[in-house]
Amino acid sequence: MCDDACPFDCGICTRFAACRHTPFTILEPLSMPSIYDQHLDRNPANFTALSPVSFVERSAEIFADLPAVVHGARRYNWAQVRERSARLAAALRALGWAVAVLSA
Repeated sequence: MCDDACPFDCGICTRFAACRHTPFTILEPLSMPSIYDQHLDRNPANFTALSPVSFVERSAEIFADLPAVVHGARRYNWAQVRERSARLAAALRALGWAVAVLSA
């Protein structure tokens, strides 16, 4: 059913900010809450805040064989990225460098 302002019964006016019967040309969906934001409290089973390091760790656990980095002919999967990152961090620590990740 269309809005009261629309003389037509196109069924679009109630779902969008404008329909083809109005002078507006851009159709924007009306804001509606996502079904994923309703009645679901955050807990370890459905939400985990990820730092850059934990993102790589989790990606390596779940997507170990999927591509993570592609640069020309070089390709690294998530397991390789985790392993190479850990080796680099260990080498830098052995040289006396502080290894840290800052994220906002």
